[in-house]
Amino acid sequence: MMKKPSREGQPPSPLSLWERVRASCATGFASAEPSGSPDSSAIGGPLGPRGSCQRPLAARAAQTNQPSGLANRDLPVEKHWQSQWHSVRHWQSQWHSAWLIFALIFASPALAADFRVENKVFAGSAKEPVSRSTTLFHGGVVYDFLVEPNEVTVFDPARGRFWMLDPSRRLKTELTFETIDKAMSGLKSRAAAGKDEKLQFLCNPTFEQATDETNGELVFSSPWVTYRVIGEKADAPEIASQYRAFSDWSAKLNAFLRPGSQPPFARMIVNEALAAREESPRKVELTSVRKQGLIARRTSIHSEHLLSRRLLESDRRRVAQTDEYMAIFSPVGPKEYEARLGKPKQ
Repeated sequence: MMKKPSREGQPPSPLSLWERVRASCATGFASAEPSGSPDSSAIGGPLGPRGSCQRPLAARAAQTNQPSGLANRDLPVEKHWQSQWHSVRHWQSQWHSAWLIFALIFASPALAADFRVENKVFAGSAKEPVSRSTTLFHGGVVYDFLVEPNEVTVFDPARGRFWMLDPSRRLKTELTFETIDKAMSGLKSRAAAGKDEKLQFLCNPTFEQATDETNGELVFSSPWVTYRVIGEKADAPEIASQYRAFSDWSAKLNAFLRPGSQPPFARMIVNEALAAREESPRKVELTSVRKQGLIARRTSIHSEHLLSRRLLESDRRRVAQTDEYMAIFSPVGPKEYEARLGKPKQ
């Protein structure tokens, strides 16, 4: 389908806004010490980046005919710092514009895609899943329904927060993206200052990436963790982008809520690679290595994801019911919510 350029004096089309997002933030937007077995948050996208929109200051100065910070050393001190301040304000403006476009994609039904994903997580070679969930993307908001425990997680990127709801106890709590990101920064700092080699790697991971020609799997290899991923082409680029954003933030949310689970950064690399191919994951297998002295133990977990473009009528009823829960459930702090989740009423 040919792309029609926006006419002067008219608002841009949804497609042109989408292209602006991809051009502005091609690398995406900004989702405890790990124990032995890999956890589902590191596997399953919905079950469990703030990319830089900035260019080097000198390159920007050359394009805009403005002196770079280096050249400003010859200016009077007051003028020099005024120039530096204006540069900072310029890039703050650029970042807020990019985030606004990102929020518009999720918040506007004209830009955000509606679809559903059925998720299962399996430990080792088990035939029965250890976890099930249904994830509904609707109207720019994502609703994740976990079977056991009975919990609903609402991802609201336009407002920069998660809501978690416990229907059995009629409780709700919220976590802002800012709070989660601060915790992830602290995790990275603690890992860098510590002596745990695996944690240091997981907080700053690098992979050898390859494609298995026999089955089309993407393979992300490292001494500590290996991902094998089978993806499927998304019907529209916004599906891959929405899926990646939710998967990133879900991985960060799980690391925040569950100290000792795998940090999110390795999974975020996998998500980035899939989004670049405009794919969503159909199957993800994670193999993790835990070293005890000279012995290395491997554990594996895999997830399966079935994506459908059309929401069911029952899906829409679940979304509407969740919106009602959001209005009437009692708010509590995150720590109290986690302590009481799934416990029977007294």
